[in-house]
Amino acid sequence: MSARAEAAADADGGATSSPLFAALAAELEAAGDRVSILDLGAANGTNIEYFGRMPCALHIADAVGTLAALRPETDPETGAVRTEPLEAAVRDELPAPAGGAFDLVLCWDLLNYLEGPVFAAFAAHLAPLLRKGTRVHALIWSQPRMPLAPARFRILEPGRMAVEAGPAVRECPRYTQRDLERQLPGLRVQRSMLLRSGVQEYLFQAR
Repeated sequence: MSARAEAAADADGGATSSPLFAALAAELEAAGDRVSILDLGAANGTNIEYFGRMPCALHIADAVGTLAALRPETDPETGAVRTEPLEAAVRDELPAPAGGAFDLVLCWDLLNYLEGPVFAAFAAHLAPLLRKGTRVHALIWSQPRMPLAPARFRILEPGRMAVEAGPAVRECPRYTQRDLERQLPGLRVQRSMLLRSGVQEYLFQAR
């Protein structure tokens, strides 16, 4: 199996199952209530069309690529992390808290690309966008290697997604559930599944 296949392919290549998303989507549709959804990824026509069939308000942040590429700056004299530029960069990528909290946040292929101060800044600016009970759906890699840049996930059907990833790979931090709950202190893992594609699917809930 090639490096790209190790990182991104399911049994039939370029796709992954998504049972937790399927269950979540069915729950939202059955409830019939209008929900507010924050998609941290880029605009995707297929996904927009899918959510357009649901009673929801969809906000697309297009933040995953920028957040994944952030690296903290250090003071050349002290070596300390310069937090202000990092905080400002993260804040610019997320909606303003004044817009209100969301019922669901889609965090597809982002968390494994956040490290140290970047992860802390992301968690701090995500917290005001959540209310008690808000769900966060995440897809991350579980294998030793992952795509060099975040993949894009396109909904084929509620329980299956196409995976669009480049051929280059990098080392994967392979965060555990405990790691993620520590990095995201306002969230607890509601459910988690390791998928055959090598993707770990998480459903978090805000406490």
